[in-house]
Amino acid sequence: MEELDLGEAESIALAIEHKAQYLIIDEYRGRLIAEQYGVKIVGVLGILIQAKQDGLIDSVKDEVQSLRQVGFRLNQRLEPVGRFCELIFNDLLVLTKELKLSLAG
Repeated sequence: MEELDLGEAESIALAIEHKAQYLIIDEYRGRLIAEQYGVKIVGVLGILIQAKQDGLIDSVKDEVQSLRQVGFRLNQRLEPVGRFCELIFNDLLVLTKELKLSLAG
């Protein structure tokens, strides 16, 4: 785990030690390493989707926009490819019923 920063490495170690049901982690490398150790992971978007499904928040879109205003990025690897990232975000909004799927081409 030496290729991770201290906080991510410690989070993974604690998840393993305490047999956590899930580890909340968004950093790509940390997610890969956690999965290699058999740790189930969920990211901020997964938490927001569940919160919407449980009626705890009204809008995933609004929450993501608020997070983006403070520097949150959906995925560092996708961010430079803006249109692709937008399509993934739109799929998320369809999943949470905040955007209707249009079959018109």
